[in-house]
Amino acid sequence: MNSEKLAETIRSSVERCIGQNDKVGLLFSGGVDSAALAVVARKFADVTLYLAGTPDSHDMKWGTEVGYALDLPVVKMDVSKNDVMTSLEDLVCIHGLDNPRWMTTFIAFNIVASQVKETLIMSGQGADELFGGYRKYTECSRNDGEKMMLADLEELLELEMPMYRQIALSMEKELAVPYLEPEVVAMGKSLPFEEKLDGERNKIVLRAAARALGVPESIAEHPKKAMQYGSGVSKILKAHLREVGLSLSELISQLKIKTGKEI
Repeated sequence: MNSEKLAETIRSSVERCIGQNDKVGLLFSGGVDSAALAVVARKFADVTLYLAGTPDSHDMKWGTEVGYALDLPVVKMDVSKNDVMTSLEDLVCIHGLDNPRWMTTFIAFNIVASQVKETLIMSGQGADELFGGYRKYTECSRNDGEKMMLADLEELLELEMPMYRQIALSMEKELAVPYLEPEVVAMGKSLPFEEKLDGERNKIVLRAAARALGVPESIAEHPKKAMQYGSGVSKILKAHLREVGLSLSELISQLKIKTGKEI
């Protein structure tokens, strides 16, 4: 397995992303992606973990436990319906985001990033697409799964990341994404499918690399939902849509009309 080489590639990517910064605000969930970044980043800068979610959400509970286990400062943000709806309106009306498929992830990012005090924001985006984090990759043939991962990665790099960076820049912050640095992307693409996924586990090689970097096994092997689900943001948004009787696309269109951004 290529876990040792991947661990070193991640380490050098994190170091390069931090550069001369002495403080980093890490968007944190307690999952293996952000935990691996945390244990590496702390070697080069002071790291604060930013954790957001509804009080009873998986991310809030597990992320708090992991933050304390890693002995890093944790800033916790309780996410309310008002936070979610305000973030949605901000994304649509200020940043022009109108893709329903992306919305819940961007809502979560926008909420957390707005509270980061450090100039440099670090995120674990890209790990799922590179190392097989999504269940859908196992619900089809290996060939189709590999194609899906590559397509998702291309969409993230070419279409989503410019918007994430735009949002960070609007807050006068820089976004660092170590998993999407060229050398990590190249290695991720080159790894055999079976080192990423099997019938029972996902992100196999990344979990092994995280252990090599110093992440405790109980954390490296812990199953984790995507941020928008684990934080409770998706649940809040879906409940609101049922309440108003609209699809997300219809709600986005209404917001665009309301603010004169309908095209």
